[in-house]
Amino acid sequence: MTTLSLPEELVLLGYDDSGTVLIATDHLDYGVAGAVLCDLAATGHLDLDVDGRVTAGGERAPDPLGTDPLLDATWRRIHAATRQPPEHWITALAPGLVGRVLDTLTEAGLLRREQGRVPILRRTRYPTPDGTTPEPETEARQRLSTACQGTGPVGARTAALAGLLDALDALRILGHADGHAGTDGGAVDWPQRCLARYPSVEWAVAATRTVLDEHRGRIARGVFIATNVAIGGS
Repeated sequence: MTTLSLPEELVLLGYDDSGTVLIATDHLDYGVAGAVLCDLAATGHLDLDVDGRVTAGGERAPDPLGTDPLLDATWRRIHAATRQPPEHWITALAPGLVGRVLDTLTEAGLLRREQGRVPILRRTRYPTPDGTTPEPETEARQRLSTACQGTGPVGARTAALAGLLDALDALRILGHADGHAGTDGGAVDWPQRCLARYPSVEWAVAATRTVLDEHRGRIARGVFIATNVAIGGS
């Protein structure tokens, strides 16, 4: 089975098998940027300094997932730059990031690119080649279900994936409840419960949530202002 990076898993989960996107693309760009930071943090390539800025020190160790151009280029970019808070990197990395990952998944044969018009606008869909869920996505969903149900061990990357989906408000869309009754019988916030075990990635998910909340706030303010202008001008 093909082993995917965390950004690739997140994008696969963000599209259904017919190629329809399930998460707003602008939101997903931020989520994938967070996934890049999480993947690098989970393998020890990124950390926070005492001032809460991202650091990528020393020579990068071999990536256990194999050579990944996106992760490698991001690490080198952060390593060469002045230290910045994680929110800076989420915003800086996000533009066009989903498209880059979709290209990689298409080249790997996990998705295919389909052009169309609806009705006059050009639209690109990314269905699976045979209309069924790719095996790596099925495996990711199984890990998420295990984490949600509390029936097995949860690794740092799975905890990060759950946290990112939660930040994107996508858990319900992907069939995972917002909360789950834990072994103590009480309702728990299971993504946060999982993340609490892994401070190495928790900071990157928290930064992603902050950027997403700010983005949603800007959209809401824009709608409010536009509505007031429309009402005032009528």
